[in-house]
Amino acid sequence: SEVFPGGFVTYSAATKSKLLGIDPGLLESYGTVSQECAEAMAVYARKQAETDYAVAFTGVAGPDELEGQPKGTVWIALASDKGVSSQLYHFNRDRAYIRHSAVMAGLNQIRKELLN
Repeated sequence: SEVFPGGFVTYSAATKSKLLGIDPGLLESYGTVSQECAEAMAVYARKQAETDYAVAFTGVAGPDELEGQPKGTVWIALASDKGVSSQLYHFNRDRAYIRHSAVMAGLNQIRKELLN
C-alpha cells in the first residue's frame, strides 16, 4: 500500500466521468479511445489517488473495433508532477496478448520516467 494505493477500472465513458471526474464533453468530442481521454484519465487518477504517478490505459482489446479504432489500438498516458505524456501503440494478435502488451508498455513508461 505504500507503493500502490489503488486503481480504477473504467470501461465506460460514464464510469470515467463518475469515478475520475472527466468532463463528459471531452469524451464526446474525442472519444474514449483517444490521447485526450488517456491523458485526462492519468491526470484525474493521480489527483483522486493523491499519488506521485498515475498511468492510464484506454484502447481496443477486441474482438471488434470501437469508435472507428481498430483492435489493438491503445493509448497509454503517464501523469506526474512534471506533467502528462502519452504514447499510441498498435498491438496485434488476440485480446489477452493486446492487454498483456499494453500493461508491459505502461510499466516500461513508468520505469523510464523513474530512471530520468
